[in-house]
Amino acid sequence: MKSEVLRYLGYSKSNQLPDQSTAILIKSCLEEMLEIQQVKSTYRFFELAKADKQLNVSGTNLTLTSRDIRRHLAHSSLCLLMTVTLGHEVDRRIRYYQKSDLSRAVILDASATASIEQACDSLFKDLELELLPERQILTSRYSPGYRDFPLEIQKRLVETLGASRSVGIAVTATSILIPRKSITAIAGVIDLEHEVAPSTCIACLKSATCQFSKGAKR
Repeated sequence: MKSEVLRYLGYSKSNQLPDQSTAILIKSCLEEMLEIQQVKSTYRFFELAKADKQLNVSGTNLTLTSRDIRRHLAHSSLCLLMTVTLGHEVDRRIRYYQKSDLSRAVILDASATASIEQACDSLFKDLELELLPERQILTSRYSPGYRDFPLEIQKRLVETLGASRSVGIAVTATSILIPRKSITAIAGVIDLEHEVAPSTCIACLKSATCQFSKGAKR
């Protein structure tokens, strides 16, 4: 996870390394993150009903009209909705350091971003193990705010999963998740034999200017 923290901090090249004091601070922040994070998640699988230019999540009032999400789920008749959060203490600790130790606040924020991504990846691996006996796997996860998948759908995803009650996630009037270090996402379930091109930063419209881009890496 340290390499991801370095990437979020702007050390995007292999020959870019932090000085000794920064390296020590990064190690300390990673240790603190492990102490204070309270990873919680909730998820459900839903059938998809496909109609002209939209996808309906069966059993809910959730309709997906994004062109990119329809393409992403084109080979799926079943989808996964998920939310993951690190909990409120992470937010509180970052706010505290923003007033008392800005360098630590920045590095702890990067550590939290890497940690929430790792938590999502871990949940994905567990769910794919459950799907393997059916010879199925998951597509990559797709979150509100990616390409033309509107950020405003956050509230509907949280409501559909009952995530406010089960894991304590709220959504602001501007569609920001609280706690901030939380993620909502959707993924498709596909047959193991079905080949899907890996999702990489190259496909993103901001790839050329994004300082966090992984390039051709997934």
